[in-house]
Amino acid sequence: MSSSTSATSQRLVVAVILISLIALAHAHRPTIDENPEARVARRYQAQVSELSAYDHKVGSALDLTLEDASGEQKSLSAYRGQVVLLNFWASWCPPCIKEMPDLEGLAQDMKGLPFALVALSADEDWGAIQQIMGPQALSMEVYRDPSIKDKQHLRYGTEKLPETYVIDKSGRLRLRFISVQPWRDDELKSYLEWLTHE
Repeated sequence: MSSSTSATSQRLVVAVILISLIALAHAHRPTIDENPEARVARRYQAQVSELSAYDHKVGSALDLTLEDASGEQKSLSAYRGQVVLLNFWASWCPPCIKEMPDLEGLAQDMKGLPFALVALSADEDWGAIQQIMGPQALSMEVYRDPSIKDKQHLRYGTEKLPETYVIDKSGRLRLRFISVQPWRDDELKSYLEWLTHE
């Protein structure tokens, strides 16, 4: 075989390899119009939040009352300007407890960004909550629903615990996650970071 034939064969092999690599990359590339939110919704089977959790009068998520361990109350709307991950949970819910370490880890990972992780318990008293959370300081913010008899989480369309909602800096509902999620996955964190810069 002549050197020119050998060189042509080598170029042909290289071209075939390059075409195969390009085709493979294209097959795994997200569609051009798919933003981080669409990718997360698809991968984690998250939903666009239920309309029942959206207050059309003010164009944002329904406001909620949050009560801390000292009995002080604040409104969810006080978090405007931050991305909020609102987690509905309870001490008697094993799946809720299972995802707590990941939620706390995520809150730590997001420090320094306009982000708040708000864990709103459906427990009737703080004793049960503190038994789960322990005495240590947390990066996530833990509250109790002071109007538990009214079940605020049901106004959000929550069907079972845990359920978690993403609320953007303007107070708009973005996604709803049902059940336990791997909150420290890179893709979930990247999505939340993306929202903080939106």
